[in-house]
Amino acid sequence: MACLVMEVLMFLTGLYVFFRPNLQLTDRINLLGKRARIVGLIWIAPLPLAFFLGTVLTKAGTDPEQNSFLVCLEPLLVLGAFTTSLIYARMTDKRA
Repeated sequence: MACLVMEVLMFLTGLYVFFRPNLQLTDRINLLGKRARIVGLIWIAPLPLAFFLGTVLTKAGTDPEQNSFLVCLEPLLVLGAFTTSLIYARMTDKRA
């Protein structure tokens, strides 16, 4: 349940950042414009991706209660998106 809340918060924050491209990630990293929109898209991605993968794997006959991959899917997507956005922000930082 906590992971779903995190996914929804990331989704809403990603939408906000996508339409108002200004994001202060850390005290040293402030993203503006295109870079902020890319991070917004990265944060939007886990919720639809988890829904899509869960639907496809369930239709393929995979039992969600039996498969440990489906249990770990949402936390992995959230952690992966957050880590990817931090790495992207750090790599595109002009002060680096």
